[in-house]
Amino acid sequence: MSFSRRRVTIFAGFGSVALIVLAVTVFQKELMTQYYLFRLRNDSSYLQSILGKPEGTSQGAAVRQYLDIPEGRAALLRELLRYVKEEELRSMGVSRKTHTYVLELPRPLASLRSGSGYTTIFREDDDFFEDTSSVYEVGRIPYDSVWNDMMQYLIGRNVTLPEHPELTFMCHDLETWQQYLRSKRE
Repeated sequence: MSFSRRRVTIFAGFGSVALIVLAVTVFQKELMTQYYLFRLRNDSSYLQSILGKPEGTSQGAAVRQYLDIPEGRAALLRELLRYVKEEELRSMGVSRKTHTYVLELPRPLASLRSGSGYTTIFREDDDFFEDTSSVYEVGRIPYDSVWNDMMQYLIGRNVTLPEHPELTFMCHDLETWQQYLRSKRE
């Protein structure tokens, strides 16, 4: 059986299109995740709009991948600092090189019963003496279970911001802050 060049070219074209369609359908979720990850890296305002997307979606996977890298944690810290009182932010660079924030994350059922519909942001104030460490409130975040879940990416980690390379930010919840204080005393 003899095939003309035209038929071979047409069959090769159909075969190529079929392979491309197959690859797109098989890898669609990963392609979409990479697209959203690209947007997160290139659009600083996109994080807030995509933050609450459910687990299992391409957007949710992109957010989690983004928050696993230092650049993503820095973007999340910037979101957190939006809720810190302005006078605290102005004095931030003057006082010390390490700024420790303690987040009191409400438990979902407890916050509904007690009416505390916010996460309290405390700033650690210590004079670098072993036993003198206290916290004072510097801001509040309206309660949002998704926001609180995302804060777990900051808990117990040191984060730096490119716009303040000389500063280090440490975020703790109440439990890890107590562990941190114990380790400083030892």
